[in-house]
Amino acid sequence: MNIKKIADQLILHEGLRLKPYHCPAGKLTIGIGRNLEDKGITEKEALMLLENDIQECLEDLKTIFNKFDMLPESAQRVLVDMRFNLGHAGFLSDPGSILKPCFCPQKPGPKRKNTP
Repeated sequence: MNIKKIADQLILHEGLRLKPYHCPAGKLTIGIGRNLEDKGITEKEALMLLENDIQECLEDLKTIFNKFDMLPESAQRVLVDMRFNLGHAGFLSDPGSILKPCFCPQKPGPKRKNTP
């Protein structure tokens, strides 16, 4: 059987949706008719998605921190973990971020007088 032809046929009949949706039978579905409720995904598929997500995080962090690759690996892992969990917008806008003092230049404030 020609796999390309059947794949094209299924794409034509099912469509390609990159976000979850409910099919006519009411099942949560994604992609080209993948029934997430009854079939789910395999461990191999989950790990492939994770690898793609990690690569996306790394690319994003390299644009945010121009010397990201020069950081110790432990610091890189922490940043990837944070970016993964917060997402791009959340990582950049997290007001309580512990990163601000580390990576955002601070303007010197007025000098304080020493008081006894």
